[in-house]
Amino acid sequence: MASRLRCRHCNQLVMASSKGALRGLMLDLHKRADGTHCPGGMSAGEPLPRTTEQIRRDLARLEQKVEAASARRRNLPPGSSRARVTTANAKWSTACAARDRVLGELASRESK
Repeated sequence: MASRLRCRHCNQLVMASSKGALRGLMLDLHKRADGTHCPGGMSAGEPLPRTTEQIRRDLARLEQKVEAASARRRNLPPGSSRARVTTANAKWSTACAARDRVLGELASRESK
């Protein structure tokens, strides 16, 4: 079922046919009748900005992930193969990097 919605940039009526469009996620870029794109729209692949609350939830989830990866590293039995140790270290390192990235995003958001 298609709905008629207004573009948030140029106030032009646009046909929206998906649930994402109904939530306003896909109305950032549309073609006008003359074939040109709305000048104020975001590119199709650009994500919507995250709220501070979303960032905090992601940080809490990543903290749990880091703790679980750390516990898996710690609980490796003596004599584990090099592959298991390397995999555990890589997973822990990846989780730490993701957590640090989100922590930096939160710090820059709160310093504004």
